[in-house]
Amino acid sequence: MCQAKLQGNQVALKLILPIPVSEERTLREIQAIRQLSSPYVPRVIESGERTLCGQKRHYIIEVFIVGHTYRALLQKQP
Repeated sequence: MCQAKLQGNQVALKLILPIPVSEERTLREIQAIRQLSSPYVPRVIESGERTLCGQKRHYIIEVFIVGHTYRALLQKQP
């Protein structure tokens, strides 16, 4: 994940790792994420695909939420 500015707003860019499932399934899951409406899930601004280093990669651009990563929270636990 990386942070960037899109139209003056801070956003999070997530590249979906290529995994051995069908592209159709990946697209369905991205569409499901776009339809979520919850105060606990960042709003998706845009999604799509680009070719990077010869590989097609799907991406999601979400509203950036300031806070801790899940990994950081796990590392704090005894």
